Amino acid sequence: MFYLDKLPFFKHFLVLLLLTHLAFTSAPLEERLLEMLGIPGPPKGRPVFSRNEVSQYMLELYAQSERVLGRGVATAVRSYNSLPTSGDMLSENRWQFLFSMTDLTLSEKVVQGHLRVFKPKGTKGRETPYRVSIFHEVDKEDLKGSIGAKHYYSSPYNSSVALRILDTLTLETRQSHWCSFDIAEAIRFHQERNIETMRLHVYAMPENATDILPGSRGIRFVKSRGKQVQLQPSIVIYTDDGSYDTLRNSDARLARQSEQSKYDPSKTYCQRKPLYVDFNRLGWDWIIGPTGFDAYMCQGDCPFPYSGKLKITNHAYLQSAMGSIHSGVPKPCCAPTALSPITLMYLVNNGVIMREYKEMKVEECGCA
Repeated sequence: MFYLDKLPFFKHFLVLLLLTHLAFTSAPLEERLLEMLGIPGPPKGRPVFSRNEVSQYMLELYAQSERVLGRGVATAVRSYNSLPTSGDMLSENRWQFLFSMTDLTLSEKVVQGHLRVFKPKGTKGRETPYRVSIFHEVDKEDLKGSIGAKHYYSSPYNSSVALRILDTLTLETRQSHWCSFDIAEAIRFHQERNIETMRLHVYAMPENATDILPGSRGIRFVKSRGKQVQLQPSIVIYTDDGSYDTLRNSDARLARQSEQSKYDPSKTYCQRKPLYVDFNRLGWDWIIGPTGFDAYMCQGDCPFPYSGKLKITNHAYLQSAMGSIHSGVPKPCCAPTALSPITLMYLVNNGVIMREYKEMKVEECGCA
């Protein structure tokens, strides 16, 4: 039995409801449940991003999600691969990469933003240092009224667009590795102006032109949508929606869980009972991880007077006392007294998002 009017527990109640409706009879019901849980549904239309394109970098972040999302660094991490028409070499030392961002809202603060590109090995020979710079290209019309307009200058290649330098690194030709550039200001611009497509230009110039050997290919980057799916260029965005609770941490959750006694089916008093939510059975194959989770549920009686095994709220004590005097006062109910979040990583049309969702897992049950 649950108090549905107690909002902190309502989300978990919906998780239980999901499990009891594995085969949805109508799409509106599923959409409503997803909306109440705060989880976006599957990608709309034909997605340009598939499960096998999730980068190893994002999978490693997901494996360390408590360090990223649970320490106040961010409340969500997004990754978008470059668009299929991206990665074109505009000249011998200049490339353009295009990205599409569709779900970054103004309510989220951009904490960090990075362009990640893979640089393969260059021509054999001595190391040749190059200065590689990232520029943000925007239409001049989009700069009108922008607080960051003063940082842009007219492009020497196209008079209708403007450029802003974002970051510069010194790279060697013979090394093969990932390169990460700070592009947070460009992301904030697109967030402010609500512009979906981002254009980034990469320029590579040798620090000393006399060091360039004949036939040298110089600096190169892996293009978009090639055979090397895991080496595609991508942008990674860390955002904070202000919902992080500094009092909550993983150690506290584990401590509460260790204190909760194991479920004993022979007992009828209020206790935590196993309940597994399987996303695959729900048909939610757009969720990459986890494939399911232990949500748990609360079940049992709240007999008065209470035994020492039950966790009782002060309100439950008062309600029981009043119930012994007035017949119209109901008995306290077995309900969650502590809930913890889970981290989901799921596909969107043009990328993948990792986000923490609160109050999804029961840590303690008690009479309330």
